[in-house]
Amino acid sequence: MPDIEILLDGERFCGGIEKGHRHEAAGQEIWERSRRIHQELARELGWEVVNANRSKEAVHQEIMSILAI
Repeated sequence: MPDIEILLDGERFCGGIEKGHRHEAAGQEIWERSRRIHQELARELGWEVVNANRSKEAVHQEIMSILAI
């Protein structure tokens, strides 16, 4: 059993879209469904959730705080 789980959660951004990737053809709907499922798992299993729609530095700082490093 892992010591800690961290979900990096955030809105989808255009730079994260891979042209030609088989899952990209499914569009926004599958991405939103996947996000909801991961958010639900985080609630049910007690995962830490980090808002990934911030600067790299802010995300890094929060992760380090969670890890107490």
